[in-house]
Amino acid sequence: MPLGEAREPASSTVHSFVAANANDNNTATYWESAAGYPNALTVKLGVDADVGSAIVKLDPDAIWGARTQNFEVLGRPQGSTVFTALSARADHRFDPATNQNSVVVPVSGRAAEVRLQFFANSGAPGGQVSRK
Repeated sequence: MPLGEAREPASSTVHSFVAANANDNNTATYWESAAGYPNALTVKLGVDADVGSAIVKLDPDAIWGARTQNFEVLGRPQGSTVFTALSARADHRFDPATNQNSVVVPVSGRAAEVRLQFFANSGAPGGQVSRK
């Protein structure tokens, strides 16, 4: 989710891994939710926009182990209080050892806010997102 800011707080955070870290162009600083599911990270695009994909990244450092995160991509237009699915819940594999620190999730819709809703992460007790 390279556009916009993660201005609306995430559903939760761990330590200093706050929502703004998910979109700060620095993979060393990332967002991580507290343990437990579901948890979410929302990015405000500012205005309604056609959304064709969501790019979710993790730190590419080899110290990070391979992991699978289960999440869905939701969106809502300006003035709405309801998020709708832009991409169904699915498993997404990340593995820095094979240079796969990002996934591109095809989506289709128009939204002013995009939300990742996490349901599982095989490498951590909550959802994780970085950006670079």
